[in-house]
Amino acid sequence: MTLVVHQTRLSMDYGYTLTVSAFFFGLTGLVRSLGQFAWGALSDRLGKVPIIALVTVLGMAGVLVLYSSKDSPHLAYLTAFTLLLGLGFLGISAVYASTVSDRFYGRHLGKIMAMLDIGFGLGAAGGPWLAGFLFDRTGNYDLTMGLLTVAILVSGTALLLTNLRKEEAPAS
Repeated sequence: MTLVVHQTRLSMDYGYTLTVSAFFFGLTGLVRSLGQFAWGALSDRLGKVPIIALVTVLGMAGVLVLYSSKDSPHLAYLTAFTLLLGLGFLGISAVYASTVSDRFYGRHLGKIMAMLDIGFGLGAAGGPWLAGFLFDRTGNYDLTMGLLTVAILVSGTALLLTNLRKEEAPAS
């Protein structure tokens, strides 16, 4: 959520116009939706582990591509960022939801999903605030971009490890 909230301003700080930045912001949402359809279907066919690994790498690559455009803004960078992040890590929702339901099936699934969504909500509120705070203190997004890359790696790894855990038999 941090990148989504700050994407337009960050792109403008990197030298893209408001019109271009806003266009790619909207395009990111569309590409994210396509990613959700694709990754959900592919994870059903290929398994969650390779898909989670792939989207994590794509998400980190997207952040790094955008950061590399900092001193040399070209539409190719913004296009690559939109595709890598949108199709990649932002499109992981379907895989995330199916992972949780695979691990925590049963009558408490709704409560578990609600607790996880509280954590998501706290991160969605705190991450953009922290990025703004860091920008106000440093005058740039450099530290934020590094933290976002690490956050994608950590959350992708956590989801990956959840899927590598040995299947437990459902309780009778």
